[in-house]
Amino acid sequence: MILPFSNFFNAVLSHYRINALHLDPQSIILLAVFAFVCEAIVGIAPSVALLRHFFSLHLTDPLQHSGCVSL
Repeated sequence: MILPFSNFFNAVLSHYRINALHLDPQSIILLAVFAFVCEAIVGIAPSVALLRHFFSLHLTDPLQHSGCVSL
């Protein structure tokens, strides 16, 4: 990953109150593809509200209180 992150990526991290290291690699790819599809194909700005309409955040291992999360 290359810094700085996009405004959308920062908004997702801020909304869920997590850091980038809490996301598993597939979730980071999903966020990048989601932003690309919104901007390049649909022609709208990606937003957390739109992301939440299609995806939900959950712990990778529900028995842990901290660790990786995925979308």
